[in-house]
Amino acid sequence: TTANKNPAHYFSNATELIMKHCLEKLDDLLVQTLNSIVPLRQLT
Repeated sequence: TTANKNPAHYFSNATELIMKHCLEKLDDLLVQTLNSIVPLRQLT
């Protein structure tokens, strides 16, 4: 079988996201990955 490469499927039932280390400048790949899991406009 082929591994699922879609990050949104890893956390399909997640209701909370906690980031312990805030970065002044987020890496583009991190931003893209987070945005694929939950649209960043939904985060407060």
